[in-house]
Amino acid sequence: GTNGKGSTIAFMRQLFQAHGLRVGNFVSPHMVSVHDRICIDSQPISDHDFQHYLQKVYDLEKEVAARYEPFRYFEVMVLIMFLYFQDQPLDVALVEVGIGGLLDTTNVVAPALSVITSIGMDHQDLLGLTLGEIAEQKAGIIKENVPVVLGPLSPETTAICRQIALDKQAPVYQFGQEFTYKAGQFSNTDIDLSELVLGLAGHHQEENA
Repeated sequence: GTNGKGSTIAFMRQLFQAHGLRVGNFVSPHMVSVHDRICIDSQPISDHDFQHYLQKVYDLEKEVAARYEPFRYFEVMVLIMFLYFQDQPLDVALVEVGIGGLLDTTNVVAPALSVITSIGMDHQDLLGLTLGEIAEQKAGIIKENVPVVLGPLSPETTAICRQIALDKQAPVYQFGQEFTYKAGQFSNTDIDLSELVLGLAGHHQEENA
């Protein structure tokens, strides 16, 4: 999504951890340290582990140097994350897209769930000059038969995402349609929850949650 990705991952991480699951998460950019991008149960990757997996990535880069261009910074970070998570007994991995979706480095995953928080006019030099073109890039994370959650999108971007989901037979759950949340109350076709308190301040966090 254009906005809200980090907050949505924060909510999901805390929810899964509260249920006793071991959770890895990858976000960008970082706020303080580059280690903050790669966490397990809210703990950033250690200096030792970061250096260990960074060396593995550099060794891999040497192996493929004759066939591929040097890895970009974001690609290095994604590779470190995948290698680190692969060696950990994780129950869930929450992976934030860098730019767009369709062509993003993170889009090699086979997810259990895809989430598009919002779609706006950003990175137009890379994603397209119109909202429709950008929506097609964002919707590139939608996979065959994998459920997708959509935030409160515009009619135009909703139509694009739903059509791509339909083509891929991916079930859709959209804020304001299949489920709602407002003023501490969540509801969908199965449950109604009230008096919920969000851990992040601001009315906009209702949409992110």
